Amino acid sequence: MKKFPTPTLGAPNLPYVDPGDVLFDRLHPTEIDLTVDAAGLAALALDPREYVAGTFSVTTADGITSEPLAIGIALKGSVGGSFVDLSGKAAFKLKLDFVVDDTYWLGLRGLKLNNMLEDPSQLREAVAYAALGELGVPAPRSGHAEVRLNGESYGLHAVVERVDDVWLSRFFPVTQHLYEGTSGLDVTPGREAEFSVDEGDPLDVSDLTALMAVTTLPDDQLVAGLDARLHLDAEIG
Repeated sequence: MKKFPTPTLGAPNLPYVDPGDVLFDRLHPTEIDLTVDAAGLAALALDPREYVAGTFSVTTADGITSEPLAIGIALKGSVGGSFVDLSGKAAFKLKLDFVVDDTYWLGLRGLKLNNMLEDPSQLREAVAYAALGELGVPAPRSGHAEVRLNGESYGLHAVVERVDDVWLSRFFPVTQHLYEGTSGLDVTPGREAEFSVDEGDPLDVSDLTALMAVTTLPDDQLVAGLDARLHLDAEIG
C-alpha cells in the first residue's frame, strides 16, 4: 500500500480532481495543438519566458479532439541545456488560467511540454515518475504527445503535470510552501532569496530558514534536526 508523507502545515489546498489518463497514458501518445498569433510569436521571440495568449487543444489516441481553450504559452528550458527557440524543437509551458482566472482543464491549471533534447531515450521522465509514483513518492505524472504550433509539428514531447497547488492536493490536505530552486542550489543558510516561491506566502519563508539552519548542526545532532524538518522515512525509503 502506498504511504504518503505527513502533510505540512498551511492553508488548505484545492480539492483534487483526477484528470484521468487522457494526457498521462504512456503507451498511447496524444496530439497537442497550440496556436499563437503573429503578435504573440513576436513577443516570444523577444522574451520567450513570458506568457503570451494562445489556444490549446488535445486529440486523444482514439481521435477525439477537445475544444480549443484560451491559455498562456511560454517557452522553457535551461540555457546551455534544453532551451531552444521557436526555430527548433522548443519546449513549452502552458498556463491554463492565464486568459481567464480559475480556468481548469481536466482539473489541471498548467502543463509542461518538455522537448527531451537531453534524453536520447525519450523515456526517462515517464519511467522515472511512474516508478516514483508506484513507490509512494509524490511525483508528477508524465506521458507523451506530438506537439504542433500553428499546424507545424515540433515533434514528440514529454507531457508533464505542473507541480503547483493542484498537484499538492493529490498528496497533502494542507501545505505551507512550495519552493523551486535552480540546478546546484542547496539549502545553505542565507540563500533563501535564490529560491522561487511557487505556492505560499513569499514574505514569510521562516520554514525554509529553519531547514537551512539544520545543515549547520553538529554531526551528532544532524539526524534529529533533519527528522524534525523532513519526512526522513520518505526521503530514505
